[in-house]
Amino acid sequence: MTIMEGWEKEGRLAALEANVRYLLDIEEIRNIRRLYHTYVNERTPERIADLFTNDGEWDFGPVSRGSNVREYFTNLKDRSQFFQQFPHHHVVEVTGDLATGFCYQEAKAVINGIAYTVLGRYDDVYHRTPAGWRFRKMCFDPRVFAPSSDQSWADPAKRRVDPYANFMERDADGNLIIPKS
Repeated sequence: MTIMEGWEKEGRLAALEANVRYLLDIEEIRNIRRLYHTYVNERTPERIADLFTNDGEWDFGPVSRGSNVREYFTNLKDRSQFFQQFPHHHVVEVTGDLATGFCYQEAKAVINGIAYTVLGRYDDVYHRTPAGWRFRKMCFDPRVFAPSSDQSWADPAKRRVDPYANFMERDADGNLIIPKS
């Protein structure tokens, strides 16, 4: 459905309501995707299962697949010491109470002390439930899963750096001193 489809035949108000509903559905689905990555990045994976339908499934290709979403994601912290995902280009198509979507991802991970770069694509099926939109199926196609050429950030002490250190100074209290030009 396009935003202007049916504008003349259904009547202006009905078409407007349908188009607003369509756009709100897309934003709610994008929010589910955003929350998923937030929970992974903030290391609160036990909250991820609430984003899935009761019969929800995941398929991460050669990594894992299954339907016990709560168990899998709750144990996620035990499998990685660090994980930051950077999704982008989330495309959603809604048809009634079902929707599909995809997005690309770049991620940085530390697993068993080794830093990895991960690139891939998520393909999802969503279902509208009484509680709102939820993942029915989440598939990740890892296109690159390789040790990073820079292993320095595998050490937790080296992940926190001062981004201003190379071009600004700090006073005795740690406040940034803005250089005069």
